[in-house]
Parts: sequence; C-alpha cells; structure tokens
Amino acid sequence: MNKWLLLIISTAFLGVLLAAHLINLISPMVIAYILVMALIGYVVFYIDKRLAEQSEQRIPEHFLLLVAAAGGWIGASLAKVQLRHKTSKWSFQLAYYCAVLLNLILLYFVVWLF
Repeated sequence: MNKWLLLIISTAFLGVLLAAHLINLISPMVIAYILVMALIGYVVFYIDKRLAEQSEQRIPEHFLLLVAAAGGWIGASLAKVQLRHKTSKWSFQLAYYCAVLLNLILLYFVVWLF
C-alpha cells in the first residue's frame, strides 16, 4: 500500500475520532486508549527496527500484529512509514492490514453498538 495512503487513512481516522468525541458519540476513555495504543504501537515497531539493524533477536511478528489489532496500528503505521520497517514482506503486510480491519470492526461494535 502506498505510504502516503496509509498516513492519510491514519490521520482521517484520528479526525473522525475527534469529531465523534466533540459531538459526544465517543468516550474520552476510548480516545485515551487509542492514543496510548498508538504510542505503544510506534515504540514496539521502533524497537523491532533497531533490533533488526543490530542483528539481534527480533520481536515476533505475531506480537507486532497483536499490537496492531489491539489498537496500535496508528502508531505502527507511522513507524512503518517513517522507519521503512516491515514494508516488503507480503505475508506480513496482508496480516497487518487484516489486523487493522479487525481493530476498526471491533471499535465500531464497542462505540456505536453499545
């Protein structure tokens, strides 16, 4: 996926969350959770990139995907673009975007159906 498209989607998502919060559709706790998970997502991908550069033992891909699915995809997406990390392996890319989709579906159910 084009790196700019990934950044646009992440930014648009944050804009929708802010708008939903401003019209009282979403709890501040949900916003805080998403922002904390975004930070965690960025840090985990950053650490994995540094470990890769040093030829150290890496963070397992399933953990990276779990962080993305749990809401860290916004920060992870920023790290992927900024650090050029985890961008070439097709199987990881597919699983990553499935994790992002899963997170968006779960967020929809949590926010708008409950």
